[in-house]
Amino acid sequence: MKRSSTIILGVVLLAAISSCSDQPKEKDEWITGADHNGRTRDTLINNQQYRHYSLGWFLIVNGVINPGRYQPSSLSQIRTPGHVPAHIRSGGFGSTGRGSSVSE
Repeated sequence: MKRSSTIILGVVLLAAISSCSDQPKEKDEWITGADHNGRTRDTLINNQQYRHYSLGWFLIVNGVINPGRYQPSSLSQIRTPGHVPAHIRSGGFGSTGRGSSVSE
């Protein structure tokens, strides 16, 4: 009985450690962001191109956006000089799932 409880404890410990991994688990979703008619709604603010998609504005990189990696920004946020899109984090024990800012 003692041996089986040690094995179970070891498995739980390994699962907890692996969930705290520092490796990013981001989902890349590079898409055009076009509507069903193939149209996009773009803007240029502070020498940065943004595309409206779903609930907000996404930074355009090489003609595409990535809603799987970045949170949408509001119009007032992208008007702020030096605005950096918020990066979506996933995984990790006790993680909230969203949070850090990154610069590209």
